[in-house]
Amino acid sequence: MLVTVTSGVAGLLTWSTRAVAAAGTGSTAAWLAQQKLEQLAALEWMVDEGGLMRSDDSTSVAVEPMSDSGPGLRPSSPSAVDVSTPGYVDYVGADGIWRGDAGPPRAGAAFVRRWSVVPLPGDPLNTLIITVSVRPLSEASRNSRVVSSGATLVTVRTRLLRGR
Repeated sequence: MLVTVTSGVAGLLTWSTRAVAAAGTGSTAAWLAQQKLEQLAALEWMVDEGGLMRSDDSTSVAVEPMSDSGPGLRPSSPSAVDVSTPGYVDYVGADGIWRGDAGPPRAGAAFVRRWSVVPLPGDPLNTLIITVSVRPLSEASRNSRVVSSGATLVTVRTRLLRGR
């Protein structure tokens, strides 16, 4: 009887350890996704006082520090959130430190972070759907059969008239 009880407790401890690790990974992934959404939200997307639509189409948020050699808020392929697409992907360590962009991940990378910028079909000139997906490198393929401990965040961005 002692062996049976001990075996059950050992299995429960193993399961709970895995659940705690997955929760920690999921929390880190959500934090990393929020960081990228904030970077994208900081890019210019507005209507100025003269009625001119202005949008950032040159900032790269895939590199640290951000540079002026990227797509900014230009539309991506909708699949950019699933497939590593230059300008719409980077790699991050579990500590939140950037570890490179397109290409093979650098040492210390623990997550792949991908995003897409897609115009809303009903208002493509003024409204964007921004999706950020963060997955552990071990689950980098969206076709993975492993239950993901990553995170996906989606937001809608609409041009606002500046100054009114």
